[in-house]
Amino acid sequence: MSESGLLNKIKAKKKGKRTSVKELLPPAEVPFDYLEFDIKYIYVAGERRNALLLTVIDVTSRWSVGQYLSWNVNKKDVIKLFDQIFEAYPLPSHFYVRNDNGPQFIAEEIQLYFQSKGITQEFCKPATPEQNAHIESYHSILERVICQRYEFKNLLEAQNTFNRFVKFYNFDSIHSGVDYQSPNEYLLENNVSVDEKSIALAMDCSSLNCLKQTDSKIN
Repeated sequence: MSESGLLNKIKAKKKGKRTSVKELLPPAEVPFDYLEFDIKYIYVAGERRNALLLTVIDVTSRWSVGQYLSWNVNKKDVIKLFDQIFEAYPLPSHFYVRNDNGPQFIAEEIQLYFQSKGITQEFCKPATPEQNAHIESYHSILERVICQRYEFKNLLEAQNTFNRFVKFYNFDSIHSGVDYQSPNEYLLENNVSVDEKSIALAMDCSSLNCLKQTDSKIN
């Protein structure tokens, strides 16, 4: 039948060329020139199900750049969060982002989005979380400080909690990776100033109640 041309030939789809990680640690030099992002499962006890937390972190300053917490995270959510990040921060004209090979990150739409913004997207090799070590470390902090200590009744409570934590982490938490300063102190030392109203643009909170609770911190 194939000889007679009765069977349709299946054309293989061309895969987009991905830029693989070349160095174990990102060669970051200035704030916001290298961002890492990944997704972490967050258990919401009151709903008996997991939500997904998408987080973006700056390698140089350890600043938590933005986050999105929802029952599902797809490629459009990734683009929306980065659109908010572009609006909120004084980003370099060209910078790098590093991520694993999750379906939300390898999507052609995501790759084209970063290309259109002049961003180089790097992909970690399979089963090598050490190539995305900064975001892995941040998510470990969240696991220890929040997930193992609190139970959430619903998604909104989880959103508010994680947004309050971001404020504490960025402005008050001391980090050995930036000479035992807070990320904010490190940024100020490098002549970069980001206020709370700006970072609110890049944080997910459907009720926005967390933005009114600027004095509420998790110790």
